[in-house]
Amino acid sequence: MSLDAHHFNPKTTTQIHQANGIYVTQVKNNQAIFLKQCKLLPTQSALLAETIRHEKLHGRVITRKAQLFPLDSLSVDSRWQSSGLSVLIVMERETVEIAKQKTTFDTSIM
Repeated sequence: MSLDAHHFNPKTTTQIHQANGIYVTQVKNNQAIFLKQCKLLPTQSALLAETIRHEKLHGRVITRKAQLFPLDSLSVDSRWQSSGLSVLIVMERETVEIAKQKTTFDTSIM
């Protein structure tokens, strides 16, 4: 199940986890403390896995690099303890618009 960042809260994630569900959601400013911790984690934790994918479509070349980090070393607030949080995904995207020769970069934390 994928969740909108609006639904990324301890109550919802705990319900999914307790029902043996699996979820993916983006961490945004609505959970500012957790987001700050997640941004620091890649500098403090070992990398579990990494993958890079290239796509060319609609006049764009998109390169996505995903890095996975364990969340077990993260000291989260007690309200998150039953949420089943286990892996942080850092997704970096580079998009090149071929006709305009314009490049954009974006990083998402999930």
